Amino acid sequence: MTTQQEALELARGVEQLVGERFDSRALHEFVDSGNLRDDELMAMASEIGCFELALPEAQGGLGLDPASLVPTYQVLGAYMAPLPVISCALAGDLLARAESGQWLARLGEGAKFAICLPPWSELWLEGGDGGSRLYGALPFILDGADADVLLVRAQLEPEAVWMAIGTKAASVVCTPVPLVDETRNSAGVDFAGVTIPPASVIAQGDMARLLDNVLAAHAALALAADSLGGAKAMLGKTIDYLKVREQFGRPIGSFQALKHRAANLHLKATVAQALLDEAVDAARARDGSAAMLAHLAFAQAADAYAAIAEDCLQLHGGIGFTRDHDAHLHLKRAKLNQALLGGADAARDEAARLVTR
Repeated sequence: MTTQQEALELARGVEQLVGERFDSRALHEFVDSGNLRDDELMAMASEIGCFELALPEAQGGLGLDPASLVPTYQVLGAYMAPLPVISCALAGDLLARAESGQWLARLGEGAKFAICLPPWSELWLEGGDGGSRLYGALPFILDGADADVLLVRAQLEPEAVWMAIGTKAASVVCTPVPLVDETRNSAGVDFAGVTIPPASVIAQGDMARLLDNVLAAHAALALAADSLGGAKAMLGKTIDYLKVREQFGRPIGSFQALKHRAANLHLKATVAQALLDEAVDAARARDGSAAMLAHLAFAQAADAYAAIAEDCLQLHGGIGFTRDHDAHLHLKRAKLNQALLGGADAARDEAARLVTR
């Protein structure tokens, strides 16, 4: 397992790359371009192995566990970097646990993966003389608009099945789905009787159920970190603004009402950070409470990000409502994070289920 210090050093390296190449101006240029990706940023991120972080070392990756990736996830959230790092890390984790050598090799070769997240859509397999065929639709798969491979979960009664499907396969129709968050992309996918060869099946039965739990916990931890990174970045910019924006001959940050608002927002971020730290510690220790804490950390951080982004937009006054400011991008990213995995309330319900099972 990577040490905490090594995880922080990795995050600093990613921050150096993203900070130098993708400042606020570059972010707005990307958003206004309407492109799915920033090709130069993607190439630079690929060069330092950002998409193979969870890939086992035997396949050329770093073999990082979810807890070790948290600092990097926070950096990416702070900069709102349009990189499919979380999707590829989730895919690497899933494929490594399933020991799926063929698809791990594809990830190591640079293929971009997108993965369906809970709550699971209704996809089903039907068997026949010609093998299994996949039917159904995914209304939303994050990073799916430019993915090469989709990792999806379907039912083959009475079992769940995980499988890998190329986006160019016959009877697979991927349609880009616009998001309120302009820093990320998504796709809706229709499966109209897609032939599933045995090599595409990653796991089924008990292993598929294990992967369900692994994916849900890793995704919750990743989105908690992404949310907290964004929340802290937006709050930091707002406090800096309150120190220099003057009204009535004094910085507006000196007004007690605004001090109290900023203090309350800082408290939200601090509580979310404490819960995320506890979830990371539990994951590192392989404690039985790790999954429960990951879901709680996600719920706390997602709600905190949304509240902080909304209030910080207002604290910037009129400039905060302009398209040229970062505030609206943070608010949109926060609202999407808050809705993922079924939403923050669903995450709390899942945490309660894990406690009482």
